[in-house]
Amino acid sequence: MKTRTRSDRSGASQDPPASTGRSARPAPRRKAVARATASRTTQPRGDAVVEKILAGGMDAFLESGFEGTSVDVIAERTRTSKATIYRYFPDKEALFTAIVDRAIEERRRPVEVEPARHANVRSLLIDYAEQCVKRQNSPERLRLCRVYMFEIQKFAVIEKLFSRFDDRDGEVFAANFVQIFGGRLRNLTDPQRDSMTFMQMVVHPFLYWALFRPRSYESASAAERRKDLEALIDKFLIVHPPA
Repeated sequence: MKTRTRSDRSGASQDPPASTGRSARPAPRRKAVARATASRTTQPRGDAVVEKILAGGMDAFLESGFEGTSVDVIAERTRTSKATIYRYFPDKEALFTAIVDRAIEERRRPVEVEPARHANVRSLLIDYAEQCVKRQNSPERLRLCRVYMFEIQKFAVIEKLFSRFDDRDGEVFAANFVQIFGGRLRNLTDPQRDSMTFMQMVVHPFLYWALFRPRSYESASAAERRKDLEALIDKFLIVHPPA
């Protein structure tokens, strides 16, 4: 006995529709799936392209400065095109902002020390300061600082950029500093001001040493740098003695 199909029962013909000369449009669901699949396959490639642009842009800016670097130079260095760069960054300023933000991201992470390992606050401060100096005086950070110093007067964008980053870094650093030393040092009444005092008295002198007397800084031994650091810590402890 022949089994009747649903179309047989409804009386609809099972012959395929006649061709109209135009290809049938895919169902909306298929379109959505196709777009989602394309997105998943191109996203990793996009991340790789951005990484390449940021890395090549960093080298170009540090080598030639903000003024001396063009999008053409970055495109040539990264073996991409200007159109590709502009797809991710609307202009050179946006690219430079992303590069600086990436370069100093390390500084935003809280400094981690273990108070239990130190016999006194002075020893803890020295450990903390050494880590701050190491971050601050990384080769990449020093090169960025040179770009900042030599071009800040010529480009308002650079001044605004670094000021914004300094403000954000100051807030993060102040919270970290007070969390560690809040109950261990006296006269900590203003987190922002007191943490900045620590930076100016103890950490920044090593930055200036590396920037303005690089040969002297590079030739100094670890013992000599440690001695100088301890002397600065002792001066800071006069202002903020142990609790």
